[in-house]
Amino acid sequence: MNRIVPLEHLLLLSLISILIFTETYTRGQSTDETRPTPIAAFPVSGNLGSGTYYYQVPESLVSAGTANALLDFTPPVGGASMTVTFSGRSCCPPEAYMGVTTGLADPMHETARFNIPSRQPILVTVYVSVAATQTVPFRLTLTIGPGSGIIVTPPPSPTPTPTATAPPRGTCTDLTVRSFFVSEETALRREIRGNILNLSTTAFSGYARMQWVEVRDITVSAVKPSLVGKQVFSSVAAGGTTPFSVEHILTIAGRRRYEVAIVYSRSNATDSRTANDDCNSSNDSTRLQDLGVLRERE
Repeated sequence: MNRIVPLEHLLLLSLISILIFTETYTRGQSTDETRPTPIAAFPVSGNLGSGTYYYQVPESLVSAGTANALLDFTPPVGGASMTVTFSGRSCCPPEAYMGVTTGLADPMHETARFNIPSRQPILVTVYVSVAATQTVPFRLTLTIGPGSGIIVTPPPSPTPTPTATAPPRGTCTDLTVRSFFVSEETALRREIRGNILNLSTTAFSGYARMQWVEVRDITVSAVKPSLVGKQVFSSVAAGGTTPFSVEHILTIAGRRRYEVAIVYSRSNATDSRTANDDCNSSNDSTRLQDLGVLRERE
């Protein structure tokens, strides 16, 4: 016997269908860390506006071993900032990070190589900062050890990242901060983090508390910025990186612009050592309007 479904039931079913469809669509670009977008295969591509987005590689596709990540994106006119961070239950090291901040509309190419100690789901956090109404097209690829089940198609002819000329072996070093990542932990708490890079073939070895990474808030004034905090460091391996992280507690919520600088004590320039000096001035100052400021100074 055929039953007539009341009109109100049909409307309710239609509403449920719309909600399910909407949820499925919005999860394609999840901004909820507790409900990341599942990744079934790589490469992953998209076109994102400003925000923090979360993806997850399921445990079934992850095996212990060396992971190789590749990020390609093209900023719009005016530039953009984009970072990708990988994390898990027992993963990942500071090397599991890729990031670029640029004021140019040139194709960007970043790589990362890190170790995954055991099978586990991997959270992929993608942060994008770009002018209002603009978006950043990107392509992310990843391989994880043999037998991971992840098939990667390399991007066509990526544009190589320019590298600075390293000082001759045995001379002073060349440290730089090329980019940094600002995460909004709460409305009144930010974390500014990134990596100090050693572009030279000489290991940096300094005295304790004689050099540090300094973060300043330049939202109001870049001429007289307020100091957010600093993190001291003493060594950076030849061709290696050393991570830094500084917390900013705000009194008023809102967008902030930061300056990140490597600062050296004046004593570094007066002692007889060269392993704690920076002799390359070509990357001492980089200023990117509206996207944060990166600057190294002595």
